Amino acid sequence: MTHNNNEPQRRTRVESFLLEYPELAPHVVGHGPSGWDEVIADCLFQIAAVAKATGVKIKTAQAKEKFGKLRIYTEVDESPSTGFKVVEATPARVHLRTGAAPGSARERFRQFVHAAAARAAQVRVQCGQPATRTMGFYQFCSEHSSAYW
Repeated sequence: MTHNNNEPQRRTRVESFLLEYPELAPHVVGHGPSGWDEVIADCLFQIAAVAKATGVKIKTAQAKEKFGKLRIYTEVDESPSTGFKVVEATPARVHLRTGAAPGSARERFRQFVHAAAARAAQVRVQCGQPATRTMGFYQFCSEHSSAYW
């Protein structure tokens, strides 16, 4: 199949989001795997709606796949109001996260990101089809898993 250069290329939903909300564009280029376009875009549009409604400034730092999981990193310009929370502590380091008051924009953004990650875990990163098998960190749909089993 050849590509006709006269045909307009279809924009992904994430690309559409970035055109509509350039101020929320990630610092790091790359918007996650194509199979997660709908999942990432839905999350970003939810975040943008809350940011607009509350006036809280947010910037998407990065959206990516890491070890088979969706990661969306954001920078929120809202006072944490609950101080810091220990996320993980080992003898070598302590990982802190700013707290989010229940119902705050920051907490709502986190809920959107966690929901998107859970939804992404159910679909294949390349094609977006429902995942039927898992191998290591990665999910496979019935169409593409035959290449591995």
